[in-house]
Amino acid sequence: MFDRPNRSWFLVASVLLSCCHSEAAVSAEARMVGIAERLGDWPFLTVFSQLPPLLDEDGESLGIRAGDCGECHEEVYAEWQQSTHAAALHDLQYLAELAKPDSPKWLCLNCHIPVQNQRSVMIGPKTRLEDRGHDLRFLEKVVNPGFDPRMQQEAVTCATCHLRLDAQGRSVVVAPRANPDAAHPLRVDAKSLGQVCKRCHSPGPARLTPTFFCWFETAEELASGPWAGKANCIDCHMTGAHSDPKHKPQRHHYWAGGGVPKSFAAYDRLPERGFRPALEVKELSVEATKSKGTARFKVHYGNAHAGHWLPTADPERFLLLIASIRSRSGKLVAQARLRIGQTWDWGNLKSSRPARRLADNRLRPQEYRNWQFELALPKHLGDAQAEFSVLHVRLKAGNAHHMKSASVAELEHLRPGVSKLLPAMEKHYPLFSWIFQEHISLDSGKRSRTSLADLMALSKRSQNLSLDEIGALTRAEHP
Repeated sequence: MFDRPNRSWFLVASVLLSCCHSEAAVSAEARMVGIAERLGDWPFLTVFSQLPPLLDEDGESLGIRAGDCGECHEEVYAEWQQSTHAAALHDLQYLAELAKPDSPKWLCLNCHIPVQNQRSVMIGPKTRLEDRGHDLRFLEKVVNPGFDPRMQQEAVTCATCHLRLDAQGRSVVVAPRANPDAAHPLRVDAKSLGQVCKRCHSPGPARLTPTFFCWFETAEELASGPWAGKANCIDCHMTGAHSDPKHKPQRHHYWAGGGVPKSFAAYDRLPERGFRPALEVKELSVEATKSKGTARFKVHYGNAHAGHWLPTADPERFLLLIASIRSRSGKLVAQARLRIGQTWDWGNLKSSRPARRLADNRLRPQEYRNWQFELALPKHLGDAQAEFSVLHVRLKAGNAHHMKSASVAELEHLRPGVSKLLPAMEKHYPLFSWIFQEHISLDSGKRSRTSLADLMALSKRSQNLSLDEIGALTRAEHP
């Protein structure tokens, strides 16, 4: 996505001050309008309200940072620290996107640090932009006196989902159920908690310029599928519950997601955090015919566990099915690849050519397909093997290569050392994961399926691959 300089739709974490311009610099002829008047009333265009300290029954401050919540909710806090939410501001891909000159930074951080306390500049429906053209940057800025830089570093923090204002303007904790032992004001509203996810994970399609829009429709995918009305985001992505010694059982706050974590160290606990591939390879057969010198593959696969399409959200992501025949020595004899995902033309801002989706072969919930093909055999079968793997690719190596050259010095305050980390991106940031692998002996028919724990270990070892090696492994076209 980075090698297309006009594509700036993706939601990233940022700091607003770097993209603000003083009103004095604006042409006298330019008319300024509020965000809502210019762009509409999409929820992600503004942020959650400024929050005062949460008070206990004696009027003492309990704080509103995640660390404050962790004083009592120790297990939940420990789980959140391992989550993608906690890493939203430090994600290398997001920071590289943020560094692009045309990135509207105020908009990009609305989902990655979405509480007003986390913003150095005030933002609301009436915050002004120019009323024409494709420039989405602010034309004015109002400093936020309640800006909390420590809370900003928490990214998608506890307050994002659980803190709101009551009728008197006081902070109150929104909870799924009552708790008479709570040390703070509590409002039971399980329904609103179940809707929070939609704000950032299903905001679109909202086209803000010809080439800038947010195309995440996960909630709509769920609503049109077989689990509509039977399950929501929480049911699948916050599975299980632990027994907090100080509180009633609470759902896990790991959010394991699609299995490509934000760091290589995170692979160690991904299965423990509840990750399991949504893709199921239900049937896999390989029939070798020596007289023809070919092996016929039959694969029956589908979206067994996700209530949304697979993969969902970021159009950059795709699943890659790879079938290979290897000789006794491990040499690749033949290979077939199948890409499952979206294909886009990201448009051109200068010519106003709009971005558009060209193709989409993603898997709907409970959808199964067949893939049948033949591959050449080695002259001597011996211990030759058929190998079938599925990769979840988050970012193409070619786009990662362009990201590595981004100038991110101005973002050092967001992630210290980012200027050194980004040029070695593939060593710090997983670009893909193995989510399925099976080997079949063409001679004996013996099978060996890789366990989930071993798949995660294999994925972690990709840290040792060069970007060229990653590119060769994850290329989506046929050889």
